[in-house]
Amino acid sequence: MLPYATLKPPLVNITVPFKQDAYRYATRCSARAQQAEAANTLVFESNNEVYADNTDGIGLVRDLKQNLGVDLAKKNILILGAGGAVQGVMGPLLEEQPSRITIVNRTVDKAYRIKQRFRDLGNVSSCSYDELGRHGAYDIVINATSAGIEGKLPPLVDTIVSSDSVCYDLFYAAQDTAFVAWAKQRQVSRAYDGLGMLVEQAAESFYLWRKQKPDTAPVIDLVRKTIS
Repeated sequence: MLPYATLKPPLVNITVPFKQDAYRYATRCSARAQQAEAANTLVFESNNEVYADNTDGIGLVRDLKQNLGVDLAKKNILILGAGGAVQGVMGPLLEEQPSRITIVNRTVDKAYRIKQRFRDLGNVSSCSYDELGRHGAYDIVINATSAGIEGKLPPLVDTIVSSDSVCYDLFYAAQDTAFVAWAKQRQVSRAYDGLGMLVEQAAESFYLWRKQKPDTAPVIDLVRKTIS
């Protein structure tokens, strides 16, 4: 963090694994960052205050709802993973009033702790991968596991999805991510990567700095063409 403290740019975006460090570095923070206990945006203010925010969750929700036309209300949502990325998206997802959010993780205790943190905001449950087959198909499955960065998958079962499910990977790549490919192989008609979320969270961060909301659609198209 020392180069940023010295240079003090107006705003920086923070990526994994430094989001919790950024949250602790700030002198004040938004409700979103406080809720997530992590920050992906630091704003260096003229009074030497460092303001932390977390735009990951709103970026995800905007991509799903506005760009992809996915309604979240009254939906049964499964989240794969229980890391910092999940903490950042739980609040905004629960604000959309889904029927339930289930968090599954290899280390069940981590999923349970997130469930406990957010249970007052909505219907949240946690489980192990061994229990997944007991719950049937979910409306929306979101992959937030770090295994996705390496092109790997957690131990999934086919019954968590149907052809009507929506599958969304927080990560993105030039080709289908391992999770998106897995979903398509199981005839899921709507499977997306997280490029739109990346652009939408950046747009929200830009708004914090400039108080202007950029048009994200052409940016998403341009980045998609650039990485393809």
